[in-house]
Amino acid sequence: MIRARRISCAVVVAVAALLAAVFAAHAHASTLYVGNNGVDGSGCGDATRPCRSIGQAVALASGGDRIVVGPGLYGDLSGDGSFGGAGDEAPPGDCACMIKVDRRLTIESSAGAAATVIDTGANTRLRAVRIQAPNAVFGTRNKGFTVRASSGLGIEVAENDVRVESNIVFGGLLVQSEGAELVGNTATGARQGFIVANGRATLTGNVARAATEDGFLLHGDNEVRGNVATGNGLRGFRIIDAGRSSVTGNIAMGNGADGLTLASGDNVEVRGNTFAANGQAGVRVIGIFAHPPLVSRNNFLGNGSRGDSTTGLFGCGIVNELGALVKATGNFWGTAAGPTGGSPADRVCNGVASTTSAGSVAANQFPIPVTPAMGGNRG
Repeated sequence: MIRARRISCAVVVAVAALLAAVFAAHAHASTLYVGNNGVDGSGCGDATRPCRSIGQAVALASGGDRIVVGPGLYGDLSGDGSFGGAGDEAPPGDCACMIKVDRRLTIESSAGAAATVIDTGANTRLRAVRIQAPNAVFGTRNKGFTVRASSGLGIEVAENDVRVESNIVFGGLLVQSEGAELVGNTATGARQGFIVANGRATLTGNVARAATEDGFLLHGDNEVRGNVATGNGLRGFRIIDAGRSSVTGNIAMGNGADGLTLASGDNVEVRGNTFAANGQAGVRVIGIFAHPPLVSRNNFLGNGSRGDSTTGLFGCGIVNELGALVKATGNFWGTAAGPTGGSPADRVCNGVASTTSAGSVAANQFPIPVTPAMGGNRG
């Protein structure tokens, strides 16, 4: 009986300690405020005494905290690249970045991206924001930032399982870790709009426009859903070593070369997308695939006006350079007659030793969903 009571007491003590730790963690989590009417200092961060810079709030925050940034301009306020003025961000010396997020925080704006600008000014060396803490969040639904970086790289994700949402980035967005979620962001005018280096990312409802090369340059196994790539210099989407990537419900339109280039993978699924008015091909398949990709229920509309650089053919919905079979069944090719119907239908263009099976064809264009990306950035 005494032993049973001792065990019972030990269990009670352990449970109490666990609950105390949980409550302490919740009690510790707090919200810090940043505003253009703020003043940096060790005591800033209250709603009535906001910090002036985002970096100061990050330095004062603890893991699990939330930082709310008011409307206005943050970064290099004078725009001269010196960061020497009152209220400027103070770039840390240990990363080539203006704002370093090195703890698990949620950072959001109160008024959305259009009203909340982070700008590196004339500095061509610094990334605007570098996120190097797992499970951090930068921007939430309708509460992102406009990020401008003269270096060409607006946001860098360097740790796993980071979420980046509702931001408008003038420059690129680079992910060098795994498990990232990129939701409802816009990247404009970079060399590559969105770059995923290691795979396992989920990209939903993003827009890449006016990149000089690729709207989306993705490596590895990713889920790519409901994004838009338009007006990019070369490719809308380029996926290298694609693994078992899923490419569904996207729009690639008016890109200089290909809507989508798939370079190697295994059982990649390309379904329910629209490839329209891309200069060379709607979809190009190259490299080595353990199992050929499935290209199904897509719209191919008016691609190949410039002629294909490999086959020399015009009007190519699909260019198959795999040297093997590609399955392309149930697609709409621009007319009910399918890819052999002649202009204005898109056609199948096969390279050496390549075969594309069009199978059954759709007689009518598939509806193009109004994705979050098409509705405009949600910041």
